[in-house]
Amino acid sequence: MLPRDILIEQIRPSLKTLGFKKKGTTWILVGADTSVVFNIQGSQYDNGVYYINLGTSINILNTKKTVTISSCQIWQRLDKDVVNSEYVINAVKLWIEWYGDVAAIKRKVSEGKMPRTTKTELYGYLQSI
Repeated sequence: MLPRDILIEQIRPSLKTLGFKKKGTTWILVGADTSVVFNIQGSQYDNGVYYINLGTSINILNTKKTVTISSCQIWQRLDKDVVNSEYVINAVKLWIEWYGDVAAIKRKVSEGKMPRTTKTELYGYLQSI
């Protein structure tokens, strides 16, 4: 596992190129109907340990001013044992392709390929539109 600060320095240019805006250890890509969130979360027990989270929030369902990983209707944690900058950027690109807009999310729902951490409110919203 790369040290957190080195990973951040390595991925920062790619996230910026993809259109993400940084706030602390969270990057947000705001789209027309969704916001994609990339977050590096430090462990509360060990300063050297961190977790990488990806999420998508449906903009209309977000009641907070700022989108966070906990406000995402869809989120997933990357496997920390295979973390390197290329893996992380590829995972972000794939996440955007799969969950970056409502149409893509609908396709994944119809395929039955949603993360286990998907919140039930997402399914209710998709049925209402």
